[in-house]
Amino acid sequence: MNGGELLCCDRCPKVYHLDCHVPSLISFPVGDWVCTLCRTDKDPVENTHPCGAVRVPYTLSDQDQRRCEKLSLMLYCHPLSVPFHDPVSPLARNYYQIIKRPIDLSVIRRKLDKFNTLHYFTAEQFVDDILLMFKNCATFNYPDSEVAQAGRTLEVFFLSSLKEVFPERTFPSASQDRMNKARNRWLSRKRRHVFSGRKFYL
Repeated sequence: MNGGELLCCDRCPKVYHLDCHVPSLISFPVGDWVCTLCRTDKDPVENTHPCGAVRVPYTLSDQDQRRCEKLSLMLYCHPLSVPFHDPVSPLARNYYQIIKRPIDLSVIRRKLDKFNTLHYFTAEQFVDDILLMFKNCATFNYPDSEVAQAGRTLEVFFLSSLKEVFPERTFPSASQDRMNKARNRWLSRKRRHVFSGRKFYL
């Protein structure tokens, strides 16, 4: 994402810029460091905020926070996720007229920040936003477009990862029946408008 020095995980080959990791870090850790993908619920929390920052009340539990951060980083690291990293360009014709609730991974990442006033207070809210992102992608893009195909692949990847990260939880918005219906609508939907320009739109 950005330039700068890289931080290496001590349990896997992955490397990150401080502000590319989820959660982002404000300084290089001292000693061994474990990335969110390798971290367990027993690992210590990193230094992610400056002293004096006030945590928003009624936020995710520490366990759910870590699990949602892990899922977010898994999506960020997926090679097909690049079109979903940032908001859609204002130059994308009619996007913000058609998509009433735009969402992308950068917004989701900010809402995972415990010190953000819009922080998630349930894991269900996090899952709903991820699925909304894929729904927006399906609504705006041709079913056979590169971005729509990437969205479908990422959705399957996310739902599979969700079951692994939250093995004991069931999320109504991610139920198999509802997602099967969503995929069928996705495949049969026709593009609602014509636009010119780059194809990397959500």
